[in-house]
Amino acid sequence: RLVFPAPERIPGSAPGKAGPTVLRLQGAFTHPGAEAPVLRDLAAEMTPSSRVGIVGKNGSGKSTLLSLLSGRLTACPGELWSHASLRLVYIAQHHESQMGEFLNCTPLEYMQIRFRKGYDKEALPPNLQPTTLTQGQARRIRELAKKHGKRGKEVEAILSRQAGGKDGRDVLYEVKWRDLTPADNTFEKRTRLKSLGVEYMAEEYDAWMAAAWGQGPERPLTTRELTHHFEDFGLSE
Repeated sequence: RLVFPAPERIPGSAPGKAGPTVLRLQGAFTHPGAEAPVLRDLAAEMTPSSRVGIVGKNGSGKSTLLSLLSGRLTACPGELWSHASLRLVYIAQHHESQMGEFLNCTPLEYMQIRFRKGYDKEALPPNLQPTTLTQGQARRIRELAKKHGKRGKEVEAILSRQAGGKDGRDVLYEVKWRDLTPADNTFEKRTRLKSLGVEYMAEEYDAWMAAAWGQGPERPLTTRELTHHFEDFGLSE
C-alpha cells in the first residue's frame, strides 16, 4: 500500500474546476541522426484536473513524449512551459541506469546525499541552469571580494537559507567562502550579496527552491523526517 502526499494547490485553482494551465508542450522531436521526427505536431496542455494516460505501440514515442514533458529532452523545434508552482515527479522506465553513483546507497543515504542542498540539482529544468559569468563579470566579483568579502575571499556557493532579522522577515543565505572551511560559513542578507556582486546566486537559489518545493514548505532531510516519508511507500531507511 502506497500513501502519496496530497499535492499543494496551484494558485488560481479550485476543487472541481480545470484551473490554470500548469504544463504546455508544443513542437516536434527528432532523435539525433534520424531523418524523420519520431513525434510531430505536438500540442499538449494540462491543468490541475488533468488525468492523462499515454498508450501506443512499442516504438511509437511514448517514453520520448514523457521525456519531453519532464524536460529531460528538448523539443526541436518547439517549447515546453510549466507553471512556476508545478512540482514534477519523473520515474525513468529503466530507473536503475539513472541511479549512477547512488545505486548502492540505502534510501536514507540516497535522499540525504542527492538532496543535501535542499533541491535536486541534476533535475533542474533547462531554464534554471547555473549562470555562466563573463571574464569581466568574474574579474569584478574578485575585486569586490578583496574589499568586502570575508578575509578578502569570494562567495563560492549558497548552501541554504533561513528566516532572520527582526520578526523573522529577512531572508538570510548561508554562504560558503572560497578557500575557507565550513566553520567560516556565514549567513548574509541580499544587500550584502549585492555589494559582493553575487546577488544572482541568491536569485538562482530561490528559483531552484521554488522549482523543487513549489508553494509548499521546505522539508528537512533529518533521519526522522525521511523515515516517516519512507514508511508511506513501504520502504525502510
